[in-house]
Amino acid sequence: MQLGCHLDRELLPSVWWHMRNEEIAQIFEKMARLLAFRGRDRFRIMAYERAAVSLRDLEEDLAEIAARGELEEFPG
Repeated sequence: MQLGCHLDRELLPSVWWHMRNEEIAQIFEKMARLLAFRGRDRFRIMAYERAAVSLRDLEEDLAEIAARGELEEFPG
């Protein structure tokens, strides 16, 4: 599963690069709840939920993976 978006370090606020996986996972869960509330596509909602689970299962920070340019290899 892919995140469905391309994250570019130069385009994101620097605060994102100091967030931990748990904080980012919570954002994905909030997005899933918001999409569900708005009656959006259930497959997109499930993708956000799976991304949150994948983030929590990572053994290293997502920021470190991004710094190496390996987000495309991110499982979820």
